[in-house]
Amino acid sequence: MQSAATQGMPLPSWSGGGRAPIMVVQGKQDAVAPPENALLLKEEFGDRITLVEIDGAGHAILPEQPRAVADAVSWFTKKVYGKIQ
Repeated sequence: MQSAATQGMPLPSWSGGGRAPIMVVQGKQDAVAPPENALLLKEEFGDRITLVEIDGAGHAILPEQPRAVADAVSWFTKKVYGKIQ
């Protein structure tokens, strides 16, 4: 289904995420999606990208560093949307 969806939608219509701010949570030890990929996104989208690099995390970042990921998401949400009630 993912392949069909990807083929059915032109890449430019969704790949840049519109104009919204984007947070990239990157494991510093990720061998599948290496940290260089996050830097390329930052280069392409500039200030729209907030890059959070987490040490001690590979591609399975959620089970490897759950607290660090939760803290990053909470911080980014507050930064972008203000205080959450």
